[in-house]
Amino acid sequence: MEPEEELILVRRALSSSLFNCVEWIDDKAALRARNDLDNQGLTPEGIKHLVCEYVREHPEAVTQRREEREVWRDKYEFWYRVVVPVEGFRHGLFVEMVLSDDDAD
Repeated sequence: MEPEEELILVRRALSSSLFNCVEWIDDKAALRARNDLDNQGLTPEGIKHLVCEYVREHPEAVTQRREEREVWRDKYEFWYRVVVPVEGFRHGLFVEMVLSDDDAD
């Protein structure tokens, strides 16, 4: 799949009303988000909801980055980011994502 097509797929998954299209990479990541005091009480479910709602209105907010970190390089070619404007977060809520299923449907 071409990088541009993959970006479109990620935006489509985030914009769909099917919340099962977006999942935490693993339980540890969700637990880390739940316990992070800097998240000001946002839950993993709440973060997922905020991201999906924001991307529905602003699909261009999702940007694609080539994966260069050694620990992830062999697993993912790209990672995706979105910064959601959220009150209490001076620079917005930064969320990093990967595409774990490249099924075009």
